[in-house]
This record gives sequence, structure tokens and C-alpha cells, in this order.
Amino acid sequence: LKEAPPWYTRDSTCHKDFAIVTAASHEYFDRVVNLVGSVHFWNPGQRVIVFDVGMLPNQTAEARTWVDVDFRQLNFSRYPDHLTWTGWERSTYAFKPVVIW
Repeated sequence: LKEAPPWYTRDSTCHKDFAIVTAASHEYFDRVVNLVGSVHFWNPGQRVIVFDVGMLPNQTAEARTWVDVDFRQLNFSRYPDHLTWTGWERSTYAFKPVVIW
């Protein structure tokens, strides 16, 4: 988009209790970078919660520096084995409801 749609407003005060929640492993880190950048461009100040479900240490360090981002690590040991992230080719993606909760 070259400009915001006519119905869009950048008034983030109307969404102060709203948070965008996402999760990523190292395979998807570039997509989280893009998502957070887009959110900050289109709605500055919007709260974003990013869950680490298998990022590399350098990616974790970078994500912890992002403004208006609440970075969290999902403690898989608290959940049944089927929630564990085993890589995109084998994962059940069962962790998704947990990060939204």
C-alpha cells in the first residue's frame, strides 16, 4: 500500500488494550522482523508480543532490543510433549493456543 485506506486511523489510543501476538523459531525469524516493522510503521506504539519457540541466540538478543515489543520465551517443559517445537517440518503447531492464552 502506498497510503493507508480511508477507514484507517493511526490513533493507537483506541487500541491501547489490544496486542498483536506472534511466535517464531529461527526458521521464521525474518518474517517476525517484517511483521514487527510493518506493525510499527502502520500503527506506531502498538504493543506486540513475540514468543521465542526456537530462535538462535543472536536472534533472541536482537528481538529483546525492539521497542514496543514484549519478548517472551515459551517454557515447553510446562506442557505436554506434543506442544514442543520440533521444527517446521515435524511440528504439530499445538503451541499456538498457548501463546494466545
